[in-house]
Amino acid sequence: EVVARRMDRIITGSRKSRESVRQAFALREDQITAIHDGVDTNVFRPMEVAKKPGMILFVGNSEDRNKGARFFLEAIDVLKDEMEFRVTFVDNQKSLLKMAPRLVDEFGLNSRIDFTGRIPTPDLVRHYNEARLFVTASVHEGFGLPLAEAMACGAPVVATQIGAYEEIATHGENAWLVPPRNPRALADAIRMLWNDEPLRARLAANGRQRVLEAFNWRKAAEETLAVYEEVLPMKRRSFAMATSVPEQE
Repeated sequence: EVVARRMDRIITGSRKSRESVRQAFALREDQITAIHDGVDTNVFRPMEVAKKPGMILFVGNSEDRNKGARFFLEAIDVLKDEMEFRVTFVDNQKSLLKMAPRLVDEFGLNSRIDFTGRIPTPDLVRHYNEARLFVTASVHEGFGLPLAEAMACGAPVVATQIGAYEEIATHGENAWLVPPRNPRALADAIRMLWNDEPLRARLAANGRQRVLEAFNWRKAAEETLAVYEEVLPMKRRSFAMATSVPEQE
């Protein structure tokens, strides 16, 4: 807390994080600037690959409760007897996981879920492109990079209505947002989009455009440079005043 208050400026990746940090360290509004993270849209981009008709994609650390993997798997359990799907679960190696494999066994989902383990970026981009739906069930995010990456790749998205996500996506325009910690609402959204190809296509196209406009690294760099240009002159003036020698009478 002492260190935070002595910083000339703190930069966070979202307005939600900005407010959380401000409250946690009792900082002034003008001490923190929110600059959204960027996505390399030349890497995370639509590809000329066929969608896998039954593919649902989840990307995240399931051991981190903030990622909401439990709620996602509970939603999948609701849908398992009414839809033909297969989940690609991009996480750590299955042998290193505890919660997700246990729930998969408990819900009888072993034949429906593939754990990929860690994968290189080109493979991740392909998964985003092949997915019929990308689903994230997080209950808290500082930004939400997988969501932005999926949108950049033109994947139709179901996400939770949490602060950081609402800065990235707009419900019904470029993603479908549902209340967090609500497997039933998540299942309803997956089912609805699963059966509405025109809506999936519209969300996907608008999602790509949203990321291009708002979450590119050039924009993030320019906004970061602006912060330095604002802070450094004040720092120089403060240093000059502190080191100046009073004139002798």
